[in-house]
Amino acid sequence: MFEQLTIGPVGVACASELSTLPLRATVQGILFICQITSSWVVGFVVPYIINPDAGNLGAKIAYIFFGFGIIFSVLLYLYIPETKGLSFEDVGPSEIPLILD
Repeated sequence: MFEQLTIGPVGVACASELSTLPLRATVQGILFICQITSSWVVGFVVPYIINPDAGNLGAKIAYIFFGFGIIFSVLLYLYIPETKGLSFEDVGPSEIPLILD
């Protein structure tokens, strides 16, 4: 539930809006495989980091997640192109300007 309140669903929105129609299914498939794999890795590693016998971070793990959240939010802001005002035909890999351009 908490992932849906943060930057978690950004990948689903970008995969469906920014990919062209012939590549949309492939892009979404790769996205979901990456999301499931990263969720598994986080779910496997975090208990060891929190455990007093191993990493002993406890609630300080929130600082790590907060730091990664800030970094990824800045990267998303800089590298995800704006599609406001563009038609479906205008959305393509070369027609969308990035904020950094």
